[in-house]
Amino acid sequence: MLKNNYYLAIIISLLILLLFNFNVFAETDNLSEVQSLKVADIEVEFEAVNDSIDEQTLVSLNELWDELEMSLFVVDDKIIVGYQDYYFLLTLDEDTIYAQNVATEGFEQEDYSLKQAPTYENRRLFIPLEFITEHLGLEYQLKEFAEEKKEQEEVETELEEEREEELKIDKIKNLELDLRLLAVEDEEIEVGLKLKNLSKQEIELHFSTGQKYDFILKNEKGEVVASWSTGQSFTQALETLDLAGEESISYTETMNIKDLEAGTYYLQGVITTRQELISEPIQFRLN
Repeated sequence: MLKNNYYLAIIISLLILLLFNFNVFAETDNLSEVQSLKVADIEVEFEAVNDSIDEQTLVSLNELWDELEMSLFVVDDKIIVGYQDYYFLLTLDEDTIYAQNVATEGFEQEDYSLKQAPTYENRRLFIPLEFITEHLGLEYQLKEFAEEKKEQEEVETELEEEREEELKIDKIKNLELDLRLLAVEDEEIEVGLKLKNLSKQEIELHFSTGQKYDFILKNEKGEVVASWSTGQSFTQALETLDLAGEESISYTETMNIKDLEAGTYYLQGVITTRQELISEPIQFRLN
């Protein structure tokens, strides 16, 4: 209890000193060339104490406290870092941390030892990576590694898109459309369309609405002059059609042609998937 009160008194005293602008650091010159890494996707400076990045690596806290909404109080060689539910008391060039959980009832406090003491240079506060990861719970990446990872993800995305496009092409190759002009009368024509899966594997077709097919008529100029779907209503919901290996499905409809003039026309059948499947045209003449 006395120990807890002692540290509480230290924290309160430091806060009071801060209010009177006693914000002074004893600067050190023991850091070598500063490099960059990313902590919680925020680019920060660091200094590798050893030849590699490890828990003793010193990380600049300056870039983090604003972005992560930390509170930071510094008086002489004492540092108080507030983050989420904890306050941490650190001392420059000393390897002991006093952690206070302010979210719990009472004044629970724990002491930790660091393998590398925090330090200060060129108005930047450097904290060991061990404190960043273990006590603040933040993850880090080398900047170069993060950029390489982003580039790799972009390459993988492009490859995935290419694979999906290849699958679409393969899917189209394995589907056969058989269009039939079944009857031609004065005011209407009867048309049929059969879709067949030529492969032995099931093919899943995706539709953006309840419409799965259509029939269209074009004139000799290539203009669409009539379509079966005109005037039809369809559910506005995503739908799928599973076509088993070597399975086929047929659609038969009638189209009104009473308003068309005599002439040559071209009939086409369409499977209205997101990437439409369109049959070869059938030419016929209206007298």
